[in-house]
Amino acid sequence: MKRHIIGLLLAVVALTACDIEHSDNGHLDGYWKLTQMDTLASGQSADMTESSVFWAVQHHLLEIKKLDDIEKNVFFRFEHSDATLRIFNPISDNKAISDSVVTDPATLRIFGIQHLDETLAVEQLNSSQMVLRNDLYRFHFRKY
Repeated sequence: MKRHIIGLLLAVVALTACDIEHSDNGHLDGYWKLTQMDTLASGQSADMTESSVFWAVQHHLLEIKKLDDIEKNVFFRFEHSDATLRIFNPISDNKAISDSVVTDPATLRIFGIQHLDETLAVEQLNSSQMVLRNDLYRFHFRKY
């Protein structure tokens, strides 16, 4: 009996010591593949289904990566509301050297991101599709 009480007390202490965090990102959480990019000025669309650009969203981090180029991984902090997605504080994930703060927005342009702190309009977001827009592009994603 004494062992059961001690075991129960240890379990209670262990559970109360844990700080369980959860995400309130709704449909935004997950792994998104870029499938199409529209150039707003010209109205032209590029099929990106063969590209290897993915956006991964979990908790407070957004990772944008190009799978066929491991040097092209960038982590962002983000703020999400119904109508906007603000991405900021980019960090380059350089596995060969170390992570570094991105200070030149030109390094982000390969992903269509124009600024170090950028707010994108959320045009569509559900459990399988996401459409975002910045000043130059409309990004279409499919959820994996």
